[in-house]
Amino acid sequence: MKNYFSDHPVKRLACTIISVAMLFSLFVGVQVPTSAALEHLELARVTRELPEFSSFVSEQKVEELGHVSRLSKYDLNTDCVGYLNADGTETAYLFQEDIKFADAKGVMHEKDTTIVPASKRGFAYAQAANNFQTYFPASSLQAGVLVEMEGYSVSLSLAEPPEKDIAAAVRDGYIQYNHAFGEDAHLRYTPGMSSVKEDIVLDRFTGQTDFSFILDAGGLTPSAAGAGFVLLDDAGEPVFDMPGIVIYDSAPLDDEKSQRFSYNGEMVLKEIEGGRYLLTVRADKAFLTDENTVYPVFVDPTLSWSSSCNASADACVYSRFPANNFGSTLTHTVGYTASHWDGYLYTKFDLSAISSVRYDDILAAFFSVCDTSDAFPPSTFVEAYMVSGSWNESTITWNNRHFKICSSIE
Repeated sequence: MKNYFSDHPVKRLACTIISVAMLFSLFVGVQVPTSAALEHLELARVTRELPEFSSFVSEQKVEELGHVSRLSKYDLNTDCVGYLNADGTETAYLFQEDIKFADAKGVMHEKDTTIVPASKRGFAYAQAANNFQTYFPASSLQAGVLVEMEGYSVSLSLAEPPEKDIAAAVRDGYIQYNHAFGEDAHLRYTPGMSSVKEDIVLDRFTGQTDFSFILDAGGLTPSAAGAGFVLLDDAGEPVFDMPGIVIYDSAPLDDEKSQRFSYNGEMVLKEIEGGRYLLTVRADKAFLTDENTVYPVFVDPTLSWSSSCNASADACVYSRFPANNFGSTLTHTVGYTASHWDGYLYTKFDLSAISSVRYDDILAAFFSVCDTSDAFPPSTFVEAYMVSGSWNESTITWNNRHFKICSSIE
């Protein structure tokens, strides 16, 4: 039986759950050393803005595992949430991406990518709470995005303003500028934890394949990287990445006739002046004009913070593209599809948040992902395996992949 899995960018929501057995002792009438008291007060200060129950852990999971209180010791890590359970055990949730950030005073906050009115002058909308902050203008005449992170600032704007000035449409999870590239060609932005996904949404083939932007790199230097590019600081270290574009249509994943995806688009950068560049996103004309392509079609470049995944990593390998590396893409297709044939997802996590936990104190570990596209039937079964060796997100392919070394993890 063929298994169909989502092409939705859920990689940043992947989570490992560790249940830990810990021993607790109660000492009565013993004075707490000053250093320990200060450490406790500092922990309380740093975590005071965090909710008792994280929005990244479902109410169902809270009830199922019997969480009774949030454990502040896990909140010093930006990719982890921990709870004390009713039976005395602890549960730690380790995410592949930071779900928290520290403000200028060192106080932790949970990230919230909800689009809300902006307080920044010249912009109408922003994310509710994030250190990877994105700002959006009020209408299609100024359509684009400003990204600010750790003192860096990068912006994308239309190279040519549209004929009509239409107010931005704010939807659940994204903002869209209708007809930004002319009739039936729209511009959509979806903010993420440490990225902003840009979609050029085509209702039909309008004859246009090139879509141009002005990139203000904010003093950073673009450098080619695979099918995309990275923005480097003065020391030559990557700050932002923009991987190669993915183009996909609206056909069901089980539609054997649809091409579904194309990786044949390209991005072309040409320096203008003063750290500003003309960025041309070029879609695959053959895909856009194919009789099997189902509109609307999405042309998907994404700008992301280069350090967003820390020691975690994930990459898909596909039998249809045996020599290609897909470590920089934000979409995953697992199982068999007509577009990719067989697809395997390789993933690993940074476990430093629980490095002090003894191996034999771990009672259970769960790997969780979710599909938000409703693209595959509920009966689909996905298995997880350990693999035979280490791998690198930027080099793994179908041809050099490691094979499973055990039966499926239960």
